[in-house]
Amino acid sequence: MYKSGGGWLAGSLDPSKYIEFKASPNPGNNFTVNNISFNYGDNPQTADFNIIKSEVFYSTDNFSSSTSLGGVLSYLNLSMSAFNGSNLSINVPDGQMFSLRIYPYSPTGSVTTTISLAIHNNVNICGTTSPVTSVENESVISEIPVSFQLKQNFPNPFNPTTVIQYEIPKMTYVKISVYDILGSEVQVLVNEEKAPGQYNVVFDAKNLSSGIYFYSIKTNEFNQMKKLILLK
Repeated sequence: MYKSGGGWLAGSLDPSKYIEFKASPNPGNNFTVNNISFNYGDNPQTADFNIIKSEVFYSTDNFSSSTSLGGVLSYLNLSMSAFNGSNLSINVPDGQMFSLRIYPYSPTGSVTTTISLAIHNNVNICGTTSPVTSVENESVISEIPVSFQLKQNFPNPFNPTTVIQYEIPKMTYVKISVYDILGSEVQVLVNEEKAPGQYNVVFDAKNLSSGIYFYSIKTNEFNQMKKLILLK
């Protein structure tokens, strides 16, 4: 992003001026963004003028809503700096897009008369994908709960099906997965936006071997894991 002549006008972040990078899963897959990194800097000069700053946001709904990634970045003229966001666990369901936006601006009090470049390179959006697994047997109870909960499955031990109940007090993205003892994801039971309510989902383990498994719930505000036992 380039500003010539009078340079960047001093002020605050302008939501209409940004640099955007996008990533999405292949059809039939979900995408979990774990790490984001890029380098940033200003037009190479003989001194650091501290003209440009920026803020970084991401969204999975085309910026109907967004989340900040860290604080304010300061751009140097003498060297490039590195941005690193790790262990993010941002869930991008099948059919949705992950968008990363960088908003450069010149803060009040900075020197605005120098030609300026907001330079970004080596942009990496890294994560993992998993196939969508449809679940036919899910029901919702109409009463709206007051908090997030993941209940113990019943029956437990079980063979080959068991019911997992969970509660969400507000509209949110929900992912419920089952993992083996090594931590590998063996089945995705729920992976979508859910309205507030109490839900029952059936886990069918007919294709799995006897043993200890774990199931977890992940939302925008709540994460929890519990153990279940399959006995055949």
